[in-house]
Amino acid sequence: MIKQLFKENRLAKGEFVALGRKLNLRDITCPAYLLAGASDVSTTPNKSSMLQISRHAEGPNCAEDGACGHIGLFMGARTLKEHWPSIAQWITDQ
Repeated sequence: MIKQLFKENRLAKGEFVALGRKLNLRDITCPAYLLAGASDVSTTPNKSSMLQISRHAEGPNCAEDGACGHIGLFMGARTLKEHWPSIAQWITDQ
């Protein structure tokens, strides 16, 4: 999975196969709020599959680049204060 999703970026290219089916990001039509960590060393924002989804998915989406690392996206005090309230509101509005 690491090789196919992160190194080869197959999901964004429409070449990723899961459960015997080739996945296409254009098939995503539900709302998606995407948050990438600017300091993430696991998946850098410019190569993040999350931001690729925002470019290819058909559904309404919102992409944001938080000033944090990988774990900080979910548990960082700054992210919880600055990003998660707007994420919750965005979800409510959908």
